[in-house]
Amino acid sequence: MGLSLGLLLVLQQPIILDGHIDTPQRMLDMKTDISARLPDGHVDIPRMQEGGLSAAFVSIWVDARYGPGSTRWWTRNRWRSSRPTRTRCEAP
Repeated sequence: MGLSLGLLLVLQQPIILDGHIDTPQRMLDMKTDISARLPDGHVDIPRMQEGGLSAAFVSIWVDARYGPGSTRWWTRNRWRSSRPTRTRCEAP
């Protein structure tokens, strides 16, 4: 049994993966809007689309300066802060 033409075309496309994106921290701490090209060269949606990004591992880091017991709260807020952007980036 052969593969369909559509499947063959998909399998020929490269998978482009970014192994570490810490953008949610910038979005929450610095109110960075990544829907437009950023002047500092960090990851943003236009660069993701232009580069053909297929997938990314998003990193959420919580600094110890926030104090004991606050890690869960900060992590949840960082994840929630990235939701509007994650929704805009989903494949059609």
